[in-house]
Amino acid sequence: MDGKTSAIRVAIVLAAGSLTLGACTVADSGDSAQSSSATPTAAAIALGGEQPLDDRAQAYKDALIAAGIPAGQSNSTTLVLGEGICARLADATPEPEILANLAPLAEYTASTSQGTLDGDQVARIYLETAKSDYC
Repeated sequence: MDGKTSAIRVAIVLAAGSLTLGACTVADSGDSAQSSSATPTAAAIALGGEQPLDDRAQAYKDALIAAGIPAGQSNSTTLVLGEGICARLADATPEPEILANLAPLAEYTASTSQGTLDGDQVARIYLETAKSDYC
């Protein structure tokens, strides 16, 4: 794995972790099962594993691609994004805070879009598509 690939993987893990951890820090004991279910997904990303998507997550990934997100995003990243964004929305996290947490991954994704999207557009697509197709 070259340095650029390592840096990209670290950025994705950090972005996914901030969404997952942000959702977990405000969860009460009744939400512990939901919070702990996101942890293996983050671990799968860190280890480079790919996991199959259920119908709901696949529909979210398809909607992201239809909205212009490059198709190369892993299933694990898609799942962590959907779960993290929905958990933050359920906890009434302000959208500007969610968008700020999405910024590192959104900037990377924008860099793979051949100039068709910028980081702010990608973050907004992640958020709006999660709201309409995943949460």
